Amino acid sequence: MSQVLFEIKVLGNSVKVCAIDERTRIEAVVVVPKTISIEMAKKQAVNKLKYLIEKQK
Repeated sequence: MSQVLFEIKVLGNSVKVCAIDERTRIEAVVVVPKTISIEMAKKQAVNKLKYLIEKQK
């Protein structure tokens, strides 16, 4: 996987994290509780992104 770009938005009691693979332009979105750390939310988004990239093969 190449470089991953993140977009993070706070939506009330939730946080929306978008992870975008720069090379494939595949995007994964997760919504997590606001109580979870940003690093953990990014990790969940990257895991989903890896799944989606593998699914495309």
